[in-house]
Amino acid sequence: MLALACENRSMPKQPDPNQINRLRHIALGSELAGEVLVPVLLGLWADRHFDRSPTYVLIGTFVALAAVGVTLTRIVKGRSN
Repeated sequence: MLALACENRSMPKQPDPNQINRLRHIALGSELAGEVLVPVLLGLWADRHFDRSPTYVLIGTFVALAAVGVTLTRIVKGRSN
């Protein structure tokens, strides 16, 4: 009985490389979306809260652009190695 149970166990399957690439792309897209949405939405909230439109949304936009630039630079440098 024990031998039968041991025979039915198989080695864990290796992950599919295509699935890993899809998950990496999903993670990258989520990261970039967050880097853009969070500063811009915080800027919109601050503009409404302090009645300073469009000051903070512009600051949020520039912060978002800088964050995306840093992320894309990190990705490009990582691929060139």
